[in-house]
Amino acid sequence: MSCLQIEPDLLTDAANVIEEANGAGAIVARYSQGLQIDEPLAMLRFSATSYYQADGLGSITSLSNASGALAQTYTFDSFGNQTASSGSLTNPFRYSGREFDTETNLYYNRARYYNPQAGRFISEDPLGFGGDGTSFYAYVGNRATGFTDLFGLKMEAAKSGLCAISQKKFGPACRKFLEKLANSRGMSVDSLISQLQATASSAQNYVYDGPSSTTPLDQNGFPGVSSAGANTVGDTFDNPGQIALSQFNGAAIFVRSGDWGSGIAVGIFSPFAHTDGTATQYGLGTLTHELLHKQSIGGGFSHEDMTNALDAVGAPGAMGGRNDISDRIGRLCF
Repeated sequence: MSCLQIEPDLLTDAANVIEEANGAGAIVARYSQGLQIDEPLAMLRFSATSYYQADGLGSITSLSNASGALAQTYTFDSFGNQTASSGSLTNPFRYSGREFDTETNLYYNRARYYNPQAGRFISEDPLGFGGDGTSFYAYVGNRATGFTDLFGLKMEAAKSGLCAISQKKFGPACRKFLEKLANSRGMSVDSLISQLQATASSAQNYVYDGPSSTTPLDQNGFPGVSSAGANTVGDTFDNPGQIALSQFNGAAIFVRSGDWGSGIAVGIFSPFAHTDGTATQYGLGTLTHELLHKQSIGGGFSHEDMTNALDAVGAPGAMGGRNDISDRIGRLCF
């Protein structure tokens, strides 16, 4: 399962555009990107470099030239309609840092296109009821002043984190940790990683954030498909201290409602989510920790299994002086 769809005329580095080509395949523009998704820093076009300025939502408000003078400005309303502009630069990145199509007046949000005039997507959410709600066309629950939708899917860091894990090329240190787990089950590390990433990809459709979630429940009260007598690994979901929980023999990832949202305030105070809707290093570690409990990955690993493997490879961490498995995996693998 692929997390992102890529436009044919744009060359990307993971989720961010780094080059633009014309119909003949010639490069016409190059982009320098920041560490976050949709964070353009500079554009080189026609031998001239322009530098991006953005607001708190990530919308491009202006571009300046090499001398610091403003060469282009934009003003948008709450849902991304351009209400004013100055300058004549060719620039694809505008509202919320997404790419604007001047021929259709639509924004490309990867999985689908967004119409700022209507404040809605033009096609259904590919995640269906696993997305933002019963309205498959809604844009960020009509809360466009504080939220963005990077992928045209659900606006939670948990889902973008699962997407990132499903496509991650794990480095040598992380592979050693995963190899310890794999060896304990008599399997290769590549097989374990394949199971981990396939489960992460599947789990994007079954993120459950509490009783208000629109993810359909099965006969056992779990989102997704589970068998009779299905059980979860960890504390009960309503435990105030529970930040994430996995369903042992099903697809669901449970996350405590609110902590993983992509709103600006949540991003400031949550250790799990950045303001742009992506998962933090700690969030990615938490999701990987929960995925490793799942039966579909080497039969499922306990906290003791993970701790022993982390200790064996000398993984750093122990945030706050305690054995925090999520923190150690996050530092080692992300």
